[in-house]
Amino acid sequence: MIHATMISLPAAPQHAPRKGARLLIARNFVFLSVGQVVVFSIGFITGIYSRRVLGVVAIGEVAWTMSVLSYFTLVTNPGLDTIAQRDVARDPSRGTEYVSKMLSLRMLLAIVSFLLVGLFALLRLRGPEISVLLVLQGISLLLEPLNLSWLLLARERMGAQALRNVAFQLLQLPALLLLVRGPADIVRYVLYPYPISVAGAIAIFWYTQSHELFDWRRLRITLEGTWLLIREAIPIGLSQAAILLYFNSSAIFLGFLQGNAAVGFYSTATRLWTYAIFPFSTLSQAYFPSLARASGSLADQQRTSSEFARLFLWFGLPVSAVCWALGRHIVLLFFGSQFAESGPLFEWLSLNVAMVSFTWGITYPLNAWGHQKMSLWITALGAVVNVGLNFVVIPRFGAPGAVATTLVTEGVILLAGLVVRRKICPLPWAALSWKPLATAAGTAVLVRCIVVAAPSYWWTGLLVGGAVCAAGLSFSERRALAALKEKIWMRYWRGPAPTGNE
Repeated sequence: MIHATMISLPAAPQHAPRKGARLLIARNFVFLSVGQVVVFSIGFITGIYSRRVLGVVAIGEVAWTMSVLSYFTLVTNPGLDTIAQRDVARDPSRGTEYVSKMLSLRMLLAIVSFLLVGLFALLRLRGPEISVLLVLQGISLLLEPLNLSWLLLARERMGAQALRNVAFQLLQLPALLLLVRGPADIVRYVLYPYPISVAGAIAIFWYTQSHELFDWRRLRITLEGTWLLIREAIPIGLSQAAILLYFNSSAIFLGFLQGNAAVGFYSTATRLWTYAIFPFSTLSQAYFPSLARASGSLADQQRTSSEFARLFLWFGLPVSAVCWALGRHIVLLFFGSQFAESGPLFEWLSLNVAMVSFTWGITYPLNAWGHQKMSLWITALGAVVNVGLNFVVIPRFGAPGAVATTLVTEGVILLAGLVVRRKICPLPWAALSWKPLATAAGTAVLVRCIVVAAPSYWWTGLLVGGAVCAAGLSFSERRALAALKEKIWMRYWRGPAPTGNE
């Protein structure tokens, strides 16, 4: 049943897909994916270099302060981007109005957030050096209001967003290599991205003006009407806080109880985990406008969210299977023997990729449909479970216990999401998931057997696993792939039909 408070689409048919919607999603996904692959590759290189140069302890210090800072970022942006992106996607004429509101409100919140960081740093809970790093990283909060990426995504200018991300990473790489040479350069490691961030914000502002996404002459500093924006965003912000609790609280617990080295090992495993799910954010950004536009029709919601969930499963489950089978070899290859303890942590944490592919596909559309409060209750439940388990498990088991609490928490969120979606746009989850699940399970067993039998040739398991997953996708989704191929052929080679919806 759809809630009565859901905002209906102001224009466009409610029972037929928008013309070219799938191809627009595909095009945006390609732009974002290419950009994400480049960003991923450069980020992976910088991650390898920084860990080999700075070492486990320094990486642990930076990771701990970033985990703490992530909670202060919620003051700067408590879900405001999502609401603004959703509303402008529905009505592009409101772009200037929302840019005025967002700049005014977020500048005020950024100042408040930075002051709170300074007050927290004065407590010196983990010593003066950590406090200094926290304040230096807190400068990034003051730059957040300048980021207009939400407007690009709302107007489906994914190519510009991808280009901006690629340029940012390309400029960071030589700066990192020149400025950071050892653990003594940890302050430079924190500060060097800031000038590049400012340049990127200026470039995006120029792009939005040249393409008339909003009118800078009509911009004004105002808080008028921002209370409604805050009220709608608060459930999303609280959901984000809950998500941070069960993703970042483990690192914070480890820092207090086990020291910086434990945080360094655990954060390296979680960093690889974030690389494993990098297509998730790209796919979500590409689908968000279509999910938002589908909010007025149950049939459109089921069609769009079904495609969304199925793609998530085919991305996440095979990646989870391969990483679980040979994760420790990947860690040794990239980060060296000093991070060997991160290998087993990453293998078991990769199981969370599989569960996140379910939970993200189930819960992400809720925000696009106006069900922020439902999303909040789900993530709040996960946060309570995770923090409670951390108090009990981490003091006794350390980093392996942190991985275990993460997996249990994600399982709880998955079950809660399934319960909620039984009433809000229900889908046949078993039918959607059994093919990618069976393919991933078979791949995991096969690759693990190869790695155990011939550890020195673990890379053959990677190749075999990739081939098995590709074959499973081709066989299981051959009709969908054939239909997509036909659409691309009709669109780009033979030309679109003169009438009708695509």
